[in-house]
Amino acid sequence: CIDWLIGSRFESVDTFEGGKDPGYTQVMESQSYSWWNTNPIYVLKTRHCPEEPDFEVHDAATQERLWPKNQKRKGFFELGKEFRHEEKHLWDENNALSPSARQDQGLSMG
Repeated sequence: CIDWLIGSRFESVDTFEGGKDPGYTQVMESQSYSWWNTNPIYVLKTRHCPEEPDFEVHDAATQERLWPKNQKRKGFFELGKEFRHEEKHLWDENNALSPSARQDQGLSMG
């Protein structure tokens, strides 16, 4: 199960660049996932019933720290589906291929 979630990004729980633990926030930002956005129940509660008695979610200020900054919609993270969390025009700009590169890869032109 854990291999599905983190795939090839996994080296070791204790392997850090430079030998120093970068901290939860930096890891979350670089990997684009956290406990909060990989928990489907918490994502659903956040979106649909954030004030349900005895099942409340964190306040808005805290919520901002729980999701990576590139995930404005605070959706469920799935490995390989990261594009769902980026604005389309930014995704297009970052992943644009020239027509010749698309042809080389066998991709359609339309």
